[in-house]
Amino acid sequence: MSVVLKAGGNFVVYTGKAQSAGDAFASIMSYLTGAVYYWNNVTGLYEQVITTTLMVPYGVYWIEVTQDCTWTYGADMTAPTSVQLYSRGAGNIVPYLGPAQSAQDAFASIVAYLTLYYYFNNVTKAWEFTPTMVPLGVYWVKVSQNCVWSFAAPPVLKGTISRKELEYNGSRASIPASNIPQNKSGLVHIWGRNDMSTTQRMGIYWIVKDPAGAVVEEYSAWELWPYTGAGVEHEFIGGRFNLDKAGTYTINAGLLMNADAPVYVDIYYGNLCTVVAELVPAVSEFAVSSFSKV
Repeated sequence: MSVVLKAGGNFVVYTGKAQSAGDAFASIMSYLTGAVYYWNNVTGLYEQVITTTLMVPYGVYWIEVTQDCTWTYGADMTAPTSVQLYSRGAGNIVPYLGPAQSAQDAFASIVAYLTLYYYFNNVTKAWEFTPTMVPLGVYWVKVSQNCVWSFAAPPVLKGTISRKELEYNGSRASIPASNIPQNKSGLVHIWGRNDMSTTQRMGIYWIVKDPAGAVVEEYSAWELWPYTGAGVEHEFIGGRFNLDKAGTYTINAGLLMNADAPVYVDIYYGNLCTVVAELVPAVSEFAVSSFSKV
């Protein structure tokens, strides 16, 4: 395993085996300033590391180096699936051992107790708020009571475009619609259903083209709070556009979830409607050749 260290102080997660610090730091010994500490999250205290100190697999370490360097220490050990958190005022400094995912999903197991969290950026040397989690990042986490933070894999997001309707001058038809009179004003309504077991924020995107392929509407939106509960639908309503050409209008629509890193959970690419040409009555001239009195 290799870890890039930046000149100055670094918070890093040691993923190697239990071995002496002398052996673990052999690849960067010439760059160490002597300031190496292990954060003991049980006691909430830093412990100085010397060459004979036994390294803790997946422990959090503060390491100061004189220049940018790469720390190499061997193969990774199997990562824990959870970490104990404590409700002390100073918070917890712990490794994040889950995948790259939204913070909402990463903290799902402790959302009832989470009050604040920050990620330590070794480049800026600062604690930062990140909406997307950094694997093997070091986090400061504060909770309202003792709890266990489980590192869950990101859930497979599920949702369905459950209904599609075209509104035109007060009338409505299911999409794909047919026999729509020409020169009407169109308005798209699309419902997305949350097929997850938890509340989700849903978004939508669609683009409508006329029979000639010209874009007549492009629409996108994310629903506002409160978001959509499990099994519930949310309606998205676009803007008005003219149905002024005879022929087939098309729509490409997609339902999204996870606003921080959007994922399409359902799509509809197909016909929006068929517009029929407006009938213009033809008037022909006629003449009266004769008439008779009755």
